[in-house]
Amino acid sequence: MEEKTVKYLFGILYSLPQNNIKLDIKNNIEVVSYKNISAIICNTDEVIIPDKADKKKVAQLLLHHQQVLEEIMQLGFTVLPMKLATYLESKDKILELLKNSYDFLNNLEKEVKDKIEIDIIGSWADFPNFLKMIGENPKVIETKNRIISKKEGVTLADQQEIGFLISKLVKNFNEEKANECNKYLKPYCCQTKPHDVMNDQMIFNTAFLVEKQKINSFDNAIDELDSKLKSSINFRYVGPLPCYSFYTIELIETNFEKILDSKNLLGIKDTATMQDIKKAYRNKAILNHPDRKGNTTAQEFDEINKAYKYLLNIFAALRYTNNTIEKIDFSKEQFDNKILLKLKE
Repeated sequence: MEEKTVKYLFGILYSLPQNNIKLDIKNNIEVVSYKNISAIICNTDEVIIPDKADKKKVAQLLLHHQQVLEEIMQLGFTVLPMKLATYLESKDKILELLKNSYDFLNNLEKEVKDKIEIDIIGSWADFPNFLKMIGENPKVIETKNRIISKKEGVTLADQQEIGFLISKLVKNFNEEKANECNKYLKPYCCQTKPHDVMNDQMIFNTAFLVEKQKINSFDNAIDELDSKLKSSINFRYVGPLPCYSFYTIELIETNFEKILDSKNLLGIKDTATMQDIKKAYRNKAILNHPDRKGNTTAQEFDEINKAYKYLLNIFAALRYTNNTIEKIDFSKEQFDNKILLKLKE
């Protein structure tokens, strides 16, 4: 790599800025533009890989990543986020990426234009009282009475039975309440995407894609829902945000040797459809599962899974670039050192 620094990619913005964007952030932010789309970048001499780097550095990178995108969004631009920790070696490579992926990125504009993400986290306002209500459930009382009346006393298995019952009731009750809340808010948004909850007190953690002109209606709906539920749930409102949960872009750098190794490992022919890849994986996975074939290690089985996921990502990226593609031609000319984009799953 000739340059001392690499380029960090924050995301894509639509419309061509007249000058570089100036933000109240330490690092200088630049744009690389092609037609009506621009990549938001900065120079960096440190490549941070989230799975391998120090957690503090990853947290700092995430904060900077989000801060840049959100400040640019507040300037009135439509922003398409890149996956955290996306790097390319030069502006020329970024320009090549924009040119090769222009149709894909340009078509995405209508999906994100004048839309924002709002994340709503709902948690029980009085969690001890909620647990008390669960404890008063007839099934819990009946089970407790049955266990207490046993002559041999309470065993570890009995304690586990009670714990499992309470856990199941909490989960079911939370899911019902989450469905009620999400159903109430769904008419005021374009899409929803549930995220994992952190504990039993948290009922739901949902991202909502909302049209800018409907934000007031969405906010009013939350107030109405709060009133309907008599403030029994605390709603944490995070936003407005770029469309992180719905339209984050992932960069796929192709490596022909890796593609060829993955193809050969799964036993795929020189051309293959998506169904061919899935069928080859299923056959290979069944034959080589460690529980079925004693001489296959967990590590070897993991390599089969990685090869499958890698080829699926390549195929998906090709389809985003050209949605008429039905088959992959595993040729060096098609894949050698190409840079592709796809929507992050």
